[in-house]
Amino acid sequence: LMGTLQQDPGAYHFTQFSTLPAIVFRGVALGLLASYRYAGISDGTNLDVDTTTDVGPVLGVAKNFAGNLFRLGASVKAIARNQLKGVFSHSLLATLDDSTFPTLYKEGLGISADLGGQLVFPNRFLPTLAFMWKDIGDMNFQTSSLLNAQASGTPDRINSSVNAGLSIHPYLSGRLKTTFAVEMRHIELGHLPLRKRLHAGMQFEDERSLYFWIGMNQFYPTGGVGYRVKGGNLEIGTYAQDVGEGEAAAADRRIFFRYTIGF
Repeated sequence: LMGTLQQDPGAYHFTQFSTLPAIVFRGVALGLLASYRYAGISDGTNLDVDTTTDVGPVLGVAKNFAGNLFRLGASVKAIARNQLKGVFSHSLLATLDDSTFPTLYKEGLGISADLGGQLVFPNRFLPTLAFMWKDIGDMNFQTSSLLNAQASGTPDRINSSVNAGLSIHPYLSGRLKTTFAVEMRHIELGHLPLRKRLHAGMQFEDERSLYFWIGMNQFYPTGGVGYRVKGGNLEIGTYAQDVGEGEAAAADRRIFFRYTIGF
């Protein structure tokens, strides 16, 4: 992507891949997270890039209370992160090869915990209030070299974040179920404009196999369709993410594919 970005100045490039195979028992799950993310933009001379590779175990526990009306869950993850972040000149990048390019990275080990809960009101529309506290107390990294022996320094800290949402689930017919939801992310960042933190949408679901959704992600239209296949769910959709700095608005339109396997 280095050369592609230089030849296409001003265009924001983003890609992400993640997988989380897990062994799940009642109330307990143990998984292995592997994730890669690349985001970059070039002005033709310099490349502004943020790319990370994460690998590590995740342990989750959950418990239902009051006849399944209140649900509480928590997870702990230990992540090895290899990160390249900063502004680099294309002339510098052109002098590097496969043996020297890894020296630009920073790697570290970090441990953090998440906490989430749902409160379901006993109404025929099942109004549900949910919250999530991610990376409680921030996630700080300690220097390591598990993924990249040539890395130096430690990755950026992951700040704690609090999200909350509300949804209702009415049936339009005997087979067609709907969900209407609104979510506020990063409640702790009150200085950010509302449009950068607010998400809303609706989903229509046939009890047999097909479902689709439409909504607004940070005031940008989003939509998708899903199909239940034997052993899992297959989904395709599109959304836009705001990538503007501070209060500036800049949308990056993305398409995603997701396949969830269960057995």
